[in-house]
Amino acid sequence: MKKIILVLTLLVSLIANMALFTTVFAAPSNPTPAKQVAVQSTAPVLDYAKLLTPQQKTQLEQAIAEVSRKHGVKIMVHTAQRINGGVARDYARTVVDKQVPANEKAVICVITMGDRQWYVAANRSMKEYAILQEYGIDSIQEVLVPHLKKGNYDKAFLAYVGQVDALLNYAKENGHPQTEKGGINFEALLAAMVVAGLIAWSVRSSLIAAMSNVSPATEANEYLLRDTFSLIDEQDTYLYTHTTVVPKSKSNSSSGGGSDGDCGGSGGGGSF
Repeated sequence: MKKIILVLTLLVSLIANMALFTTVFAAPSNPTPAKQVAVQSTAPVLDYAKLLTPQQKTQLEQAIAEVSRKHGVKIMVHTAQRINGGVARDYARTVVDKQVPANEKAVICVITMGDRQWYVAANRSMKEYAILQEYGIDSIQEVLVPHLKKGNYDKAFLAYVGQVDALLNYAKENGHPQTEKGGINFEALLAAMVVAGLIAWSVRSSLIAAMSNVSPATEANEYLLRDTFSLIDEQDTYLYTHTTVVPKSKSNSSSGGGSDGDCGGSGGGGSF
């Protein structure tokens, strides 16, 4: 009986050791969060690629929280080395279109270091803001990409949050999204041109009226002094012209902002 108990004890011990051995040596085959993103999240900052220090991450979270409270918009920054079964655009669209409730405004910036891609996406609830317009995405690219290329990731993300804030401020103050650099108001510009034209016409008319020694000429030959010009020869020689057309090159890193997918949202991105 004792022998049977001893054999059973040894058998159980052997099975336990084999299970432990399998667990220990199988663990490294699983991808680490720093290299791969498996599940989307709506957290304000997810730095799977480890681009930020703890202090920089805290600073970014504070900036996002301030702008989000100010405008009632969910702002996110997510980074990864690569993404499970997709690219930056797919991840961004899934978060803002499916993870965020439809009645909430949301915008996300996704960075994938494996292919050095960036993508900014806004959901349908952001339709009244400039982020859904081509200018909005392009303006974010202008402040984001230069820092990404230099490896200044904390500055890049803070610049992105700051530009989102600026676009939202403009839309709130003017009642319409900003559509080009400088936010030109074409109605005000047209009114200014009309007023300037009226002033110029008035000044010109007053100057002409003040000219007492000048009379209008009705024919061109009245400007010619008689017997002071003689045309002795006339010749017109036409040779040829040559035109060369060079196609304009296209950049592969353009943002391509505008409508994005069937959800009614928009976005754009590129490489850095």
